[in-house]
Amino acid sequence: MKALSQAFAKYLPVQGGHFRQCPDRNEPPLAHNHGQGCYRCKAKAYAYAIVLNALVAGLEFWGSHQTASLALESDAWHMAFDSLGYCIGLFEAVAITWFVLSEKRVETNKRNLERLMAVFLIGTGIFIAYEVGLRMLSGDVPHIVESGLLLNIAVLGLLTNLLFFVLLWALGIQHTHGDGHHHADPHTHRDTDNILSGNLWHTLSDIVSSVLVVGNGITYQFASSSSWFILEFPVSFCIASLLVWQGWRIFFPKNDANH
Repeated sequence: MKALSQAFAKYLPVQGGHFRQCPDRNEPPLAHNHGQGCYRCKAKAYAYAIVLNALVAGLEFWGSHQTASLALESDAWHMAFDSLGYCIGLFEAVAITWFVLSEKRVETNKRNLERLMAVFLIGTGIFIAYEVGLRMLSGDVPHIVESGLLLNIAVLGLLTNLLFFVLLWALGIQHTHGDGHHHADPHTHRDTDNILSGNLWHTLSDIVSSVLVVGNGITYQFASSSSWFILEFPVSFCIASLLVWQGWRIFFPKNDANH
């Protein structure tokens, strides 16, 4: 698995925790990097992610109204909160790299933003579940139109999530020096950038929700009966559950024993 990861990493625009053109590529890692990537490069990656993710989320909101898909709307909310997570990561990277704020100060402000994000995640998940529950009780099954549009937008959302998952994963690869030295000792740099890890998990869960919506779109393309439209309910419930679970994990983080 390690050899496969290293071979795959050769084809990424990020190597050793840096973009290829990063001016700090050959510099030794700062203590607060925890051996995970360059904060300058993280800021660049987060900025790209915020813009593209917000555009795709907006397209999904528009598509959900065009197609009447509850699942696509739920996935749009999920992607919108991905952007919030990337904003928190950008705040951390910019504060440490350009404003040279202490980790303690950054951590305090970051936790406040994380709690706000968690409240919105939980609230949105509950709202989606409530709306879906009401429609189920009333027998108001969505009547999907333009299933081809639904599938195309869902695939675009999935590809966007995959792109940034791979990019953030690459940033998490241990920082290497220009002389080829790397931190291979399992007893060093065992702490991690929790914001980077959190955004990885958040993006991974969004990949799951996007796969579910893509599955709906494929089903609607080939289904001959509108009875399949009932899939909107369980998929929307799954996405709502992911949002609530993520919000809970962010608001009540576990204290990992890294030492």
